[in-house]
Amino acid sequence: VGVVKFNGQEFEHFNTDDGLPDNEVFQIFQDSKRRIWFITLNGKLGFYSNYKFYNEKNTPWLRNNILNSMLIDAYDDGKGHVMLTDRLSGIYKIGGQNKQTEMALFKYKATQENTNTIRLFFDQNQTQVLTVKGIYALDGRPVLRFPPSILKSSVVRSGVFDGHLYFNSGNKIYRYHTRKLVLLFFLKL
Repeated sequence: VGVVKFNGQEFEHFNTDDGLPDNEVFQIFQDSKRRIWFITLNGKLGFYSNYKFYNEKNTPWLRNNILNSMLIDAYDDGKGHVMLTDRLSGIYKIGGQNKQTEMALFKYKATQENTNTIRLFFDQNQTQVLTVKGIYALDGRPVLRFPPSILKSSVVRSGVFDGHLYFNSGNKIYRYHTRKLVLLFFLKL
């Protein structure tokens, strides 16, 4: 399958033959350096920049893949880093201080309470982590623990729009911003 690019007039199809790391892409993300990253089923990381695909075959630092499991989210921290998270709560940092060719495991203080990372986002001047049990700072401190009403259903989808984090739990949709959690929608079943 791969990905499709639309330039306003026509579509262009890309796949592994063009340099895409996998043909099954779960998420596409653009960082502040205008690189387009691909989160894929096979867990291989790659990006597109200056009309070229970069993958483990042509970019040595992508070959040194230290990922513990499949990636599920990507985020630009606004300081020149791309942050990635995997299904096992590993958080990785790429770049910084003009180093675009490093990937390191970020020392997220995962505990029994704050594992199962879902999304990384920026709030209150810091990167925060949405998990199935609440929202945490990168040092592992709880920012907001979810009440039992949210915990009985797992968080399935999330997104950041207009500086707010939105997520669902069961049949409810919530908005979070500056330590405030608001129930926006409840679907009566």
